[in-house]
Amino acid sequence: MDVASDRVNWIQSSRLRLLKEMQERRALGELSKKEAQRDVAASAVQNASRELAMIQQHCSRKEAALYQHLMSLDNLSSAALDRHRLHTEQLAAEINSRRQMLDDTQ
Repeated sequence: MDVASDRVNWIQSSRLRLLKEMQERRALGELSKKEAQRDVAASAVQNASRELAMIQQHCSRKEAALYQHLMSLDNLSSAALDRHRLHTEQLAAEINSRRQMLDDTQ
């Protein structure tokens, strides 16, 4: 009777070890998947941040060029002012859009 009981205990122990190993492998796989997702998200945030910085620099350069152009004009027409104001608003809207994309990514 003891021999049979020992054998049953050994089989149960083996099954429990196998089950534990399978659970550990599954948990490690899920952890690896989550780490990969985190890395992709971090990369997306970095890219969005770089794009936002580039857009802000572009906007600053355009505003400086626009200011220089406006200063060089003796007589400004209202149409020219409207065009320049519209261009500035478009640049500001683009920056806000990129900033929102960055916030959404984070």
